[in-house]
Amino acid sequence: MAREIDLDGGIHEKFKYPKRILTVSVPIYLESGKIKVYRGYRIQHFIERGQAKGGVRYHPDVSLDEIKALAMWMRWK
Repeated sequence: MAREIDLDGGIHEKFKYPKRILTVSVPIYLESGKIKVYRGYRIQHFIERGQAKGGVRYHPDVSLDEIKALAMWMRWK
């Protein structure tokens, strides 16, 4: 996409990486007495203009790379 809009190489390099990544562990106590720990992710990709655009997901099938991609899409949006 950067080539298609003739984006400067330095800006493209800066845009490749999120500004902030937060990974949390959420313990859930099951009725059986066991504890199941889920991971949650919050990625903030662009904070220079105020409110952060990014991705948030709390689901056992979601990976950190998937949320990074979501945050990148939000940046370009």
